[in-house]
Amino acid sequence: MASSVDAYLRSLHAAIVDSGGEFETGSTLLILDEEDSLGSFGGIARFEDGLTLHFLVIVDAAGLAPSFLKYRFHAADSENRCVFRYDSSPHYPHLRTFPHHKHEGADEKVVESGPAELADVLDEIRRHIAGSG
Repeated sequence: MASSVDAYLRSLHAAIVDSGGEFETGSTLLILDEEDSLGSFGGIARFEDGLTLHFLVIVDAAGLAPSFLKYRFHAADSENRCVFRYDSSPHYPHLRTFPHHKHEGADEKVVESGPAELADVLDEIRRHIAGSG
């Protein structure tokens, strides 16, 4: 039987595929502890119009609902320019949403953002692709 963290990481993988993402070689699901409550998922997924999503999540599935301990979702266009990036790196302590924040556009303007959810990231990717078509 699959552990809860394994099942959750596989659901993230399926959500990316269901949204049209194709994984590059080297994308990995990894269980980080013996109790199967911590895991990570990272890699690169390619979407239409050359958009790529570089991502890494570290997940804790010990509680009632899995949660990201750390995350980064970086969407780049076909020229490798930032479209947006959500992350939880603690380097903007002046933001009310610290450590959560978002970088927007090629100049990577930093704005406040609540904790990122993969579904919202994939919705934003779909809107970007629809708007560039």
